Amino acid sequence: MACRVGITTDPKRRKAEWAARHPDMRNWEVIAGPIPRAEAQSIEDAQALIYGCEAHHGGDEPDVPGAGWYVYKFDY
Repeated sequence: MACRVGITTDPKRRKAEWAARHPDMRNWEVIAGPIPRAEAQSIEDAQALIYGCEAHHGGDEPDVPGAGWYVYKFDY
């Protein structure tokens, strides 16, 4: 079973985007947040290493000063 860890400022939107790409997505969970981006990135990196999940350092969202970031994980 493959897994993915990522960061986002909008977990609901991100979950919908991933569900569209991975119809077999399951076990979605928000691991942490809202927290600063640097902290979220650190948690993403650690969780990807621990669980052997795919992750792309930096996410695909711009860094918005003061935004709350969330770390998520799911299986597919």
